Amino acid sequence: LPLLIWLPGRVEEQQTEELVRRGRLATELLDKAAVGALSVYDRGALDQITKGFIRSTDFLYVVILDKDGKLLADSGLEKTDVARVQQVFPQLLQTENDAELTSAWPRTGERAIHLSRPVFYEQLRIGTVVLGISARRVEMQTSALRIQLLLASGVIIVVGLVSAFLLQYSLSRPLRKIARNLDVLPDAQLESLAGKV
Repeated sequence: LPLLIWLPGRVEEQQTEELVRRGRLATELLDKAAVGALSVYDRGALDQITKGFIRSTDFLYVVILDKDGKLLADSGLEKTDVARVQQVFPQLLQTENDAELTSAWPRTGERAIHLSRPVFYEQLRIGTVVLGISARRVEMQTSALRIQLLLASGVIIVVGLVSAFLLQYSLSRPLRKIARNLDVLPDAQLESLAGKV
């Protein structure tokens, strides 16, 4: 029971940390790639950066914002998704450092991790890159692990119960034999049976 409760949560925590670490590396790459285009507000180049960024099933979107938090380029989000994503920008832009926020992805309801990284040019913040990561794969793997642990625990419980029943039967059978024959067998034979038990 403690294993069923603790292990899946720990595995999910570690996989989420790994996912966030990959996302942080991706935002660093985006930062380096976008600094030149952001410094001259080249929307075409920014659009190419976001749409041509490394594709991964874990990445939901890439967005580049100007210094005021206005959307300059995105990786091809639908209008409804853009409106939902823009709701997390104020919280992500409150700091001059990397930020992280978790929310539900509007279209699927899965957990999404939003990572932001400010882009600086000569110590001035000229924009922000924002990356959305899906935690769907982590949740599916954790769910599969829970099911596997549940099945393994069920097998262990069944084997334990069957073993306990067989052991109990093998130990109590000779005692039942003695109890049944208490009135019938002579004392010498009862003592012999009891000695064997």
